[in-house]
Amino acid sequence: MNDWDCPQGYRCIDNVCVEPECFSDWDCEAGYICVDGSCVEPECLTDQDCPDGYLCIDKVCVEPECLTDQDCPEGHRCIDNVCVLEPECYSDADCPPSHSCIDGVCVYEPECYSDDDCPPLFSCIDGTCVYQPECYDDWNCPAGYVCQEGICVPDTGCQPDIYELDNDWTRATALLPSQPQTHSICPAGDEDWWYFELGQENGVILETFGPSGDTVVYLYDENLQQIAYDDDGGPGLFSLLEIPALWPGIFYVKVTEWSPSAEIDSYTLLLSTSGGCIPDCTGRECGPDPVCGMSCGECQEEFECSEAGQCVYSPECYSDADCPGGFYHCIGGYCIYQDPCQDVVCEPGFHCEGGECVRDPCVDNSDCPPGQYCVSGICQGQQCSDSNDCPAGQWCIMGFCVQACMNDSDCPDGYSCENWFCTYDPCADVVCPPELVCVDGACTLP
Repeated sequence: MNDWDCPQGYRCIDNVCVEPECFSDWDCEAGYICVDGSCVEPECLTDQDCPDGYLCIDKVCVEPECLTDQDCPEGHRCIDNVCVLEPECYSDADCPPSHSCIDGVCVYEPECYSDDDCPPLFSCIDGTCVYQPECYDDWNCPAGYVCQEGICVPDTGCQPDIYELDNDWTRATALLPSQPQTHSICPAGDEDWWYFELGQENGVILETFGPSGDTVVYLYDENLQQIAYDDDGGPGLFSLLEIPALWPGIFYVKVTEWSPSAEIDSYTLLLSTSGGCIPDCTGRECGPDPVCGMSCGECQEEFECSEAGQCVYSPECYSDADCPGGFYHCIGGYCIYQDPCQDVVCEPGFHCEGGECVRDPCVDNSDCPPGQYCVSGICQGQQCSDSNDCPAGQWCIMGFCVQACMNDSDCPDGYSCENWFCTYDPCADVVCPPELVCVDGACTLP
């Protein structure tokens, strides 16, 4: 029998329909609660009224499933005193590359399904675009062919130079003062283009030379308006252009063979400047030099020039999760590297890690703030309530900020476990293509 078998207003207790003393706590006197239709004195009002390890829930002492996360099995968290399975992820950013967060689980989503999804010279292998050129050198090509940019092409005797394809101004190669470049005019009718930039007014000399050939050199402004040209002003049939003064700006240079049917196996172009400014591209491979504003070079396809003057891998993307690491952001359909410390200025005794100012390595306890101790070059040990009270790279354990670890999974994002301590590693979570290396969180050429 149950309550439904009894008349309205009665309850079934021990198979007998009885009129209950109460239906809710409101039916009882002050200080009593309604339990199974009877007003009884509550077992507890607060947790302090219960034995150790019990909680007061609905005025009854109950032994909870858990009090802290440590009471739960691995992979679970204690939420409202119940062990709940912790999701593997909350967003795509929590998952490895080529994975998406779906219903709390990182699900593999391949980069590609077929070769059509990959760039030229890449093949889709196990869901990943892998570089597989037709050739690596001439030995991989059939007789009468040579290897150029991973493709076997007919051997005409005269070899195209490493700067191809530089056959128009949109593919111009950066030209730096006092840094000669050797090119070829192959095949016949080939054109070679350069560009250079002046940060201030300067005199300019452009000259070509080599074993043999008849070059013509053209100089254009940034609007491709011809400024000057020379045919045979240099040694032999090579060219020499001398401009006493050029205004600041970008300029283009074109070199051709005088005869449309002739080739030049090898020639060299040299840019010289006069009038004061000497560019300095030390440590830079692209962008303007900091002294004269002249270009230090340009980046190849799929690379962008960072503010530090380095060519950084910048693949296409739909979201930040498609990018190699946490310092990349998907902007305009491309992964753009943004150095988190670029505009951060730290006080003396501090340096930037991941966009935050952290204390320089310590030598002894005197280098640390009060309440901290120097352990393995790291100031730590201050008291804390939670990890938000601790410096970057440390977290709160047993009321103290520590930086100890057993493996990389014990460390925050951007840190790796080295010699039992979490050490800042901007490349810890960065996944670069096999042919690239990670430097300061960015994928670059070795």
